[in-house]
Amino acid sequence: MVWDGTDDTGAFVSTGQYFIAVHSQDGQGGDTNVTLKVTVIGTDAKDGTGFVSARPNILNRTSPTGYVTTFHNDSTMPLTLRLRVYDMAGELVQPARLGVMGTNNVQWDASQASSGIYLAVVESLNAQGGVISRTTFKVAVIH
Repeated sequence: MVWDGTDDTGAFVSTGQYFIAVHSQDGQGGDTNVTLKVTVIGTDAKDGTGFVSARPNILNRTSPTGYVTTFHNDSTMPLTLRLRVYDMAGELVQPARLGVMGTNNVQWDASQASSGIYLAVVESLNAQGGVISRTTFKVAVIH
C-alpha cells in the first residue's frame, strides 16, 4: 500500500499523527483489517515539532560534560522532553525521565552505566502532555 500524503479531499495533510486503515477481502470470504499510525513532518517542522539533537552522544571522562548528555529540541514551541534509555538487548536502563516543563531539554547522566552503546528514545510532549514526535539516538559510553 502507498499513501500519497493527501486527505479525502485530495489536499496534503498538515504535520501531525494520523491513522490509516486498510480493509481487504480475498475473494473467498476472508477479510483483513490493518490499521497503522503514521507521523507526518512537513517542511515547517522547525516551527512545530522541531528537530531533536543529542550533545554529546559519545560520553567519556574527557567529554566537556563528562558522562552527561543533553537532548535538545530546537522547536519554537515550549515542549517537555521525555527520555527512556535502553541497552542493546532492549532492556530499560533509564526509566521515563521528564525534562523541565517547557524547556525543550532533558539530560541523561550515564556515569553509572557500563561501557557500551545505548538507545535513547526522546519524545517531545506538547503542553497537554501529548506526544508530537519521537526520535531515537545511539549514545556511546566509554569508561
